[in-house]
Amino acid sequence: MNLISENSSILITIIITTVSLILYFSYSFKRLKTFEDKKLEAIFLEIEVEKNNHLYLKKVPKEITKLESKTKATFKKINVNIFNIDYSYKEVLSNI
Repeated sequence: MNLISENSSILITIIITTVSLILYFSYSFKRLKTFEDKKLEAIFLEIEVEKNNHLYLKKVPKEITKLESKTKATFKKINVNIFNIDYSYKEVLSNI
């Protein structure tokens, strides 16, 4: 009888230890999973921000090229106007 009592106490101890470990590891796993999910969500948000920045930066050279061509056209107009004024000024002075 003493042997059965001793075996049952060992069995109860093993069962309690096993259940305690299962509960601890399941709680630890759930906590770790929620933490990792939050980190993963933050990484996805950062990726979206970088995608948006990439799309914006792809447009910037086109805008710079357009602005550059407009500036060149304006300079050409100014240059032509200066030559016209200079030519008119020479014509006025040559007639005097």
